[in-house]
Amino acid sequence: MREASGERAVGQYPDATPEEALAYFERKYVELNGQVTLLEQRAKGGAPAADIAKSVSHLAKTVATANAVGNLAALVERLGALGGAVSELTEQQGAESKAAAVAAVAERAAIVEEAEALAAEDPAKTQWKQTSAALDALFAKWQAHQHDAPRIPKGEANELWKRFRAARTTIEQNRKAFFAELDTAHKDVRNRKQQLIEQAEALAPKGADGIPAYRTLLDEWKLAGRSGKKQDDAMWAKFKAAGDVLYSVEVGDRRPGRRGIRREPRREARAPH
Repeated sequence: MREASGERAVGQYPDATPEEALAYFERKYVELNGQVTLLEQRAKGGAPAADIAKSVSHLAKTVATANAVGNLAALVERLGALGGAVSELTEQQGAESKAAAVAAVAERAAIVEEAEALAAEDPAKTQWKQTSAALDALFAKWQAHQHDAPRIPKGEANELWKRFRAARTTIEQNRKAFFAELDTAHKDVRNRKQQLIEQAEALAPKGADGIPAYRTLLDEWKLAGRSGKKQDDAMWAKFKAAGDVLYSVEVGDRRPGRRGIRREPRREARAPH
């Protein structure tokens, strides 16, 4: 090869014609040219600047001592141009990376704010099934963002996670406290209604004379509150059965030839519970 410093031997190819030997070393040049071309395309395509810089350095050393026949000086020049482009690419990608990180921080902060909004709800008015589902969806969204979105500064990432974790803890504590209080209230209602049932059943020996007292118990039943549909239905059936006993006696007292108490409409028997 003729170079600026003079001629340089690039190798031997024994047992072949001059044309075959030359073709072999020309192919070596074509391979190097292809590598430089591919690197130029990667740089134009926005490949990471650090990767491009590393490849330029390695390829420049390879071309400088290549056992190949071709315009190696042109390859060196193209690699030099790529080195200049890497600086611009580094600056451009740095700006893009910074902008992407800022956007990622804003997106993750939005997830945190949604969680904090759920945590700020009044526990007494919260629809816990929907809130729990919403919180699960936000956590899944957080994980997906953490996996797919650009990396954000560690300090900001940690701070956002602390806020999200605090909101999730608040929601869980509020949920547990709400249902614990609800269970206590339901237990109190069940105890009160059980007492009313026992008092109503105790009126059976009085027959129709026990109806006024039963009505008073019915008023108390209406004010007792609810303790869950299944339990309420079962307890109401018992309370109503105690009242049916009294009213059935009243009906019997109205048979022909017997003096009895005038029967009034039994709207109480269908009273809401």
